[in-house]
Amino acid sequence: MKKFLLKISIYLLVLSALICSVNICYFRLMPDINDPNVPGSVQICNFGTSYGLNAFNYQDFNGRYTCSNFALSEQSLVYDYHILQHYKPRIKKGAAVFIVISCFSLFGHSELEDVNFPNKNKRYYILLPSELIRNYDWLTDIQLNYLPALSVEGLKRIKMALCNEKISPEVFNRTSGDFLERKIAPEKMKSSALANFKLRIAGQLDEHNIRIRKDEEFNALYSMINLCREIGARPILITVPFSRALLDVIREKDPEFFSDFGDAIKEIQSNTGVEYYDYIADERFSNNVEFFRDAAHLNKEGSRPFTDTVFHEVLSIDAD
Repeated sequence: MKKFLLKISIYLLVLSALICSVNICYFRLMPDINDPNVPGSVQICNFGTSYGLNAFNYQDFNGRYTCSNFALSEQSLVYDYHILQHYKPRIKKGAAVFIVISCFSLFGHSELEDVNFPNKNKRYYILLPSELIRNYDWLTDIQLNYLPALSVEGLKRIKMALCNEKISPEVFNRTSGDFLERKIAPEKMKSSALANFKLRIAGQLDEHNIRIRKDEEFNALYSMINLCREIGARPILITVPFSRALLDVIREKDPEFFSDFGDAIKEIQSNTGVEYYDYIADERFSNNVEFFRDAAHLNKEGSRPFTDTVFHEVLSIDAD
């Protein structure tokens, strides 16, 4: 019996040592995975989904201003608010905070009903404290923060690092725009527009043909606006450009969408007095296919002039 227990103990020690070694290798290979790299005294920043992520490119303003892009793909306003709560000590008094309102921010079903929510939610375990994570699970926390190499994603990252493949973890403070290079072929714009419509807007109506309101998102937005003002920051609502192809598809497939969306924005402004700037159909961008990586997202070539335009028209700042 003693020999058996000794063998088991040895096996457990070897296994533990192996696990520790793999995780040490993981952290050495990916030192920035757990570091969102958010600077202190942020003067200009934005939140939002992939629309905000791809639209704001601070490359032309680095050095003059401290900027940070807090947007993530498919990020809800609830998580925008949680991120703002967590990083508010790093946002300078008087900062401009752009809150990107997308076509699916305020309408549709709760993200908690999305079958992909558990996987999407995992990214916040390495960015936020447990009290700000929705449906927090301590086992997931241990796996992602202490034993990441044992996850499928962790093993993929190790393989990519060993093969010298580019790793693009979703971290904050994207300012260079290096991840925005891809362009869409003009002949694919219509199919991309239809795909974006089906993914983001179709299904927002209930069985009575009434648009489904996301009350939790409205509440989170109100909380963001209030928190910005509490810390002395300037909250600014903004919609970023869509391609002409996507605008046409939305108007054809869902004629009431822009009217309903406009009513929601007016309600928010009426209740808060917040600023709102609408660039969704701005022809300076919407009519230029070369500015888009697909029908809904700007690429680097489009994000730089868009950011310059916003800085000039909203903040009265011009690029060097």
